[in-house]
Amino acid sequence: MMHYTHSRRAFIQGSVGALALSALAACSSEDSKGSESNKPAAEEGDFTGEGPISWVQGKDFSGGMVQKRLDEWNAKYPKEKVSLIELSSEADQQRQSLINAAQTNSAAYDVIGLDLVWVAEFAANRWIVEIPSDTKPVGVIDSVWETGSYRGKQYAVPYATDAPIMYYRKDFLEQAKVEIPKTWEDVKKATEAVRKLPGMQNIGGFGGQWAKYEGLTCNIAEFINTCGGAIVDDSGKVTVDSPESIKGIQTAVDAFKSKLIPTAALE
Repeated sequence: MMHYTHSRRAFIQGSVGALALSALAACSSEDSKGSESNKPAAEEGDFTGEGPISWVQGKDFSGGMVQKRLDEWNAKYPKEKVSLIELSSEADQQRQSLINAAQTNSAAYDVIGLDLVWVAEFAANRWIVEIPSDTKPVGVIDSVWETGSYRGKQYAVPYATDAPIMYYRKDFLEQAKVEIPKTWEDVKKATEAVRKLPGMQNIGGFGGQWAKYEGLTCNIAEFINTCGGAIVDDSGKVTVDSPESIKGIQTAVDAFKSKLIPTAALE
């Protein structure tokens, strides 16, 4: 949206080290005052200006760490102050808010936090602008850096890389005298053992994020990958119908049928 950029560029680059929070992208509009037009934003951003910056992200659950980092920036660069705008805690609602702003050419957002799976969509629609080639910070892994690219051009700077973590009830496992599960089969066996404990007959074995949003995509991908499959291969070909992928999907289906995964996880 607004074309503030020596500051915006520096903020994007500096945020990688300063904010331990998917990807940062600079918005663009046809002018700094915004527009009522629904035409796509300009393909190239103006990275020469200075001024205040609006930083937009989903609900902050960091306990105030984001604002603390912004306060540090603002103290160091008083003429280039950053204001935090928080969106919904729900990823789908965040995406829709960003799209609404982009489609109306709103000047409200300067730098936005994107889920990496949105980068291609936003770049293809010219809702974000290509960033300078020298923005890449030292030490960023190439494969991580590439998550912010679209058709050979860089549109976003990655600032957090996520990995799935499995939490478990240590007390339940100790009572059932079973080892920490390391595979889906281990989870099944551990659940069966825990269900033999008094009052535990109906306990669920695995929670996860199975509602109809991107969390479902992440969870089913984990099942597919575990069975040696993939949703798409390295060339971009859809392989979700491969025997390995089907096995992963069936494993998840069977987990629901056996109540290893409780139906409450669908909500």
